[in-house]
Amino acid sequence: MASGVSMFLIVVGVGLLLIGAPTLTSAGCSISQFQPCLPAIVGKSSPSSACCQILHGKTYCYCELKNTPVFKQYYSSSVAHKISSACHISIPHC
Repeated sequence: MASGVSMFLIVVGVGLLLIGAPTLTSAGCSISQFQPCLPAIVGKSSPSSACCQILHGKTYCYCELKNTPVFKQYYSSSVAHKISSACHISIPHC
């Protein structure tokens, strides 16, 4: 129960950061567009279909996204593998 509450608070906190987050620097990538991917990035859940749809259209944003202060602390190779496998996409090497 405590871990569920902690995960909820993390997702809410990162979500609040996304709401006020600036646009990424190139190619019109916006952090807030990736909000459907939050549970998969910061938690143990699989990416939603909405997350996969966004990533299919914006794989070029992935490197910028993973290096933002909001997501950098949560990124790992296991997260990348989970997302690439579930969404059937190739994660670019950054």
